[in-house]
Amino acid sequence: MSKEFFLDLLQRFTSRKFLVVVAAILILFFRDYLALSPDDINTLKQILLMYLAAEGTADAVTRYKNNP
Repeated sequence: MSKEFFLDLLQRFTSRKFLVVVAAILILFFRDYLALSPDDINTLKQILLMYLAAEGTADAVTRYKNNP
C-alpha cells in the first residue's frame, strides 16, 4: 500500500460528511444517556440527512464540472 493511499484514507476519515455520520451514530447510540425525546431524535435525523444530502449534491456538482 502506498503513501498516497493512506493520505487519501486519512482525508476521507476527516471529511465533514464522515464526521457528521460518526456524530449521528454516536448520538443515536447514546440517546438514552442524553435523555433525548423521540421528537429530538427525529429533528436531529432530519438535520443530519439534509446536511448530508446538500454536501453530496455539492460534491456531485463539483465532480461533474471537473469531468464533463
